[in-house]
Amino acid sequence: MEGFSTEAIFAENVEIILEANNINFGELRGGGEYPVGKQIHIFATPATGYRFDQWNNGSIASILSITVPSGGAIYTATFIEISTITVEANDDSYGTVTGSGTCDVGETVTITATPVDGNVFRRWNDGNDEATREITVMSGNPSYTAIFGANLTVVTNNDTHGTVTGCGTYDAEETVTITATPVENYRFDQWNDGNTEATREVSIVSGGATYTANFIEIASITSNANDDTYGTVTGSGTYDVGETVTIIAIPADGYGFDKWNDWNTEITREITVVSGGTTYTAVFARIYTVTVESNNDTLGTVSGGGTYFTGETTTIIATPADGYRFVQWNDGNTEASRQIRNLGTTNFTAYFDKIYNVGDIGPSGGIIFVDIEEKGWTERYSPYKYLEVAQADVYALFSLYKEGSYNPNTYNHVFGYYKGYDRDINPSLLGQVNTKNLYNVMKNEAVLIYTTEPGLVPYEYLYTPYYAANLCFGYVPNDDDNIISSPADYWFLPSRAELAEMYNALKLNGLGDFSDEYYWSSTEYTDLTAFALRFSDGNVTYSGKNERYRVRPIRGIK
Repeated sequence: MEGFSTEAIFAENVEIILEANNINFGELRGGGEYPVGKQIHIFATPATGYRFDQWNNGSIASILSITVPSGGAIYTATFIEISTITVEANDDSYGTVTGSGTCDVGETVTITATPVDGNVFRRWNDGNDEATREITVMSGNPSYTAIFGANLTVVTNNDTHGTVTGCGTYDAEETVTITATPVENYRFDQWNDGNTEATREVSIVSGGATYTANFIEIASITSNANDDTYGTVTGSGTYDVGETVTIIAIPADGYGFDKWNDWNTEITREITVVSGGTTYTAVFARIYTVTVESNNDTLGTVSGGGTYFTGETTTIIATPADGYRFVQWNDGNTEASRQIRNLGTTNFTAYFDKIYNVGDIGPSGGIIFVDIEEKGWTERYSPYKYLEVAQADVYALFSLYKEGSYNPNTYNHVFGYYKGYDRDINPSLLGQVNTKNLYNVMKNEAVLIYTTEPGLVPYEYLYTPYYAANLCFGYVPNDDDNIISSPADYWFLPSRAELAEMYNALKLNGLGDFSDEYYWSSTEYTDLTAFALRFSDGNVTYSGKNERYRVRPIRGIK
């Protein structure tokens, strides 16, 4: 076309060159040829252990946005080596440190070590002993450990009594040997923490520690006899001053101890050790023998036997074993501990017997249900010590009536009436008394049926020997049956109070194999009635004497 010219216009390409102060310190991206005026980004990424510092144009941006200049350009990235400083304590409970962080290699940094109360700064792990110091950062992430410690104080309770070693300042948890050495006439007793080793190892603790060695004065006790053929003594030795020591004089056969040289007359005595020591001489003299023995060594032991001066007063003691009691000496004396005057060779024998507890099987095969002394009834029941109840209810194998063949339940029996109605009713708390009184009135013939109302014709009297009191009065335990035999004076029908004790002590505790029915007591209410106790619930009532209730004999044990 005329009048126009065609000419291509091209943008100029120039080179952007990226350089680093050390190619090993980091990576550069973004260099190359670009059109002049183009907006580009160049990147500087530090290697591990280094940081980007700045470009040669002063920019500190690691990602730099630039406009490509005419003629190109060179951008140089400066990388700097860094190192992590670790500052720590050998034990954090002893103190604190500062200065940890990441810094430029070659930079100067201040690190500090500050002990907590009672502790001390000892040194750094490189031997430097400045608690606050400046270090030049080195490559390789160096560590600095502050070595803290504490003071160990070792003293005595009295410097004139002994010496100690081990005092000083030590690193945390360091093991140190401390010693305690007594002077003459003293001994090492223990440290203030109770340890009794004179030479010991201790560990340093935060805040420090004080160990006090306790020394004690000692002295000798010498104990001897006035004549070694008369006897021997014990107790000689070295003891703490102020300590209580027992010395004993042991006479030879045919001799007795008289006194010590200080006039003390205790054959076994306690003395207090004094500074400088003391000598004790036992004086022995001729004696006679008192022999004390038990009737059975398994039932009880005795003491007080030995040899004594003629006319001397001594104490003999009888000590029963568990489950047994002292009864008397062979001369009839009933004091378990008694004094005797020695007039020559004498023999004493202590007699022991069994102790029963409520619920135990008694000597007649029954069950103990009252401990008389424990109840405080000794005066009332003397000479008895316990009450024993038969193991089973009375079972009679006979017709109840004198005439006829009617034979009801043979475990149930009448109380029985007695002939004549002018008898005073004066019941006792003791079933034994009641039982004997009833037997004396009724003998072997208790009235079963009668009437006392005026104008009425009495029924024909029916008698029986098998009434409650008589069944107990003649009770004899038998392995097969409880057969009534000739009267004996040690079994009796319990009183109302004794029956209640039987119920509370045995029935309520599942002992005695009792029925839940009523049981007769020997306590009368009127001529026509007597008290009975129901063993299902402990209810007490009075019933006509012709009622048939259970009967359980009891007896006293001396």
